[in-house]
Amino acid sequence: MNELRNTLANEFLDKEYAHAYMQANCVSRIAAQVHALRKQRGLSQEQLAELAGVKQERISKIESGSFDSLTMKTLHKLAEAFDASLLIKFQSFSDGIQDVLSLSAASLKVTSRVDDLHAFTSAITNTTTVEASNVKSKSPLWFVPRTYQPAANNAVMFDEAIMPAVIASEYELRRVA
Repeated sequence: MNELRNTLANEFLDKEYAHAYMQANCVSRIAAQVHALRKQRGLSQEQLAELAGVKQERISKIESGSFDSLTMKTLHKLAEAFDASLLIKFQSFSDGIQDVLSLSAASLKVTSRVDDLHAFTSAITNTTTVEASNVKSKSPLWFVPRTYQPAANNAVMFDEAIMPAVIASEYELRRVA
């Protein structure tokens, strides 16, 4: 594995090669994960196509990596069909190499939303009470946009250990009942 890491790091000095390799890896990873999630969920291509609102032929092309592009709309449809969250991000090439090295069947699987949220909320229940303004409260703290209106449902749980300051500048901490 170290040999592959070193080989890729050296070959990625060539900008064109690095971009071409990572683009091909991205297509392969999407194809592999769509296939793995479909199998994990016990779905046929036809069933997945119906859930996602696309044609079965499109699912077949995606799973085989025979596509030049996927729209955000299609990716969001697939995420909803799999009942999973979609993450798209930019990253450094060294992180890309690490992703190539860590690719496995297990890394392509995604826990079902219900099971995932059950485990997540169980973990939250076991955390300590957060203290804010010298007042202990059992109601949760939420990070909400500074323009938050109580009727809006756009708050996210605050984790002071990982919330970066750049996001904190656009959000404020409030107790939301």
